Amino acid sequence: MSNRIRTAVALVATLALTIWSVPAVAASTAMNQLIDVLRADGTISHEAYEALQAALAADDAQRTTEVEEAAASASASVRDELKKEIDEATTNANLSHRGTSFRMNEDSNAFTLGIGGRVHVDNVWYGEDDVEFSSGAEVRRARIDIRGTVWDDWSFFAGFDMAPSLVALRGMGITFSGFERFKVNVGQVKEPFGLDEITGSNYTTFMERAPVSDILSPGRNIGAAISGSGDHWSSKAGVFWAENSLGGDLDGLDDRDGSWAVTGRQTFTPINEPRRVVHFGAAGSYRSGGETGTIRYRARPGSHVTNVRLVNTGTITKVDRTILYGAEFAASLGSFFLQSEYIGSRIERDSGMPTLDFDGYYAQASWYVTGESRPYKTGRALFGPIRPRRNFDLDEGGPGAWEVALRYSNFDLNSEEIEGGKQDLVTVGLNWYPNPNVRFMLNYVKALDVDRRGSIFDDEQMSSIGLRSQITF
Repeated sequence: MSNRIRTAVALVATLALTIWSVPAVAASTAMNQLIDVLRADGTISHEAYEALQAALAADDAQRTTEVEEAAASASASVRDELKKEIDEATTNANLSHRGTSFRMNEDSNAFTLGIGGRVHVDNVWYGEDDVEFSSGAEVRRARIDIRGTVWDDWSFFAGFDMAPSLVALRGMGITFSGFERFKVNVGQVKEPFGLDEITGSNYTTFMERAPVSDILSPGRNIGAAISGSGDHWSSKAGVFWAENSLGGDLDGLDDRDGSWAVTGRQTFTPINEPRRVVHFGAAGSYRSGGETGTIRYRARPGSHVTNVRLVNTGTITKVDRTILYGAEFAASLGSFFLQSEYIGSRIERDSGMPTLDFDGYYAQASWYVTGESRPYKTGRALFGPIRPRRNFDLDEGGPGAWEVALRYSNFDLNSEEIEGGKQDLVTVGLNWYPNPNVRFMLNYVKALDVDRRGSIFDDEQMSSIGLRSQITF
């Protein structure tokens, strides 16, 4: 009998005992009235009347005691059953720095459920030059994530963006891992392209990804992919029904136009040791032009708070196909971390119009002053979260983890007749991790050069200071 059924039986028993006591009370009242009548008409003596009253009082006391004891026993049983259920739920629930997970039974992980989320709040102040960038604050991300396992080999994930008037599905996927050497993944998932892009926003070194990665990497689309990995390699490829059909920032253009894409990523890790990892990768994507054949590339200058784009191709029409290609490098060497990518986009157009080529790159380095090392996730071929060696603690003097970082990025959107502009940005970062779930980020961004002829942004010398408060659970 299950815990819930036993609890229900105990509750019913308590109610039954209470109902059973009602006729006894009614019978006692009738007997008292009969004795009073017999005494009034002289049928029984005063001594007999007193003796009968005493006997009835003793019987009532005995009945009350029995009912109270039975009810108390049933209530104790209910309490015991509820306590047992709570204890079992506590045993099957695990709280970690990535959220709370639940196992459906104590001895098996065949059925699990995990709940997590993140909140990122940004404040950004711009040093004005010739352009108004609008300093401000925003909730950059507020998400709830649900993940779990069913029947051992099947796992699932669903993420929801939270907004004041809207809850939107950000992504969902189902993975089958029953094969010995590879996995199959279907759903609305990230295409396998670009180290910076597939690294979760909780773990990127800077507040925003490098512009070339943010804009040219395809991101999340509906499709199916197959992946495999070993100690020193990983491969993943898939076919996607490309909502973001050609990559880039569509911003209201038709993003459901019947286009499709084939995307793949291959990585090689010649050195894969604790506190010592060297990673190389390459990715490519072939993307059809779809029905509308339009695309637009444009990038914010290192912050999401502003809507100003220093570089912008405008709407490009008559697109037949796009080919994306990229190369990546990263290394975690003790407390030092290095990462760099080059990404290009080749746009082939109809009606004899010339092919367009856009590209960019970034290089970044960071140092964990407190001695931590960035861990590597071999199966997904990316770098995971930092866990401080000593969490911040006022009583014990723990400092948390401290990281200083520097990034240089270049993004060139000038090609043929398209004068989208070219920008060079440098970003300096300081990150503090009081514990694995909390992070504060301070970024200084400076536009070293903006080349966009005929635009008010030409030679813009923008600078900004950004602060992010982040919590994950």
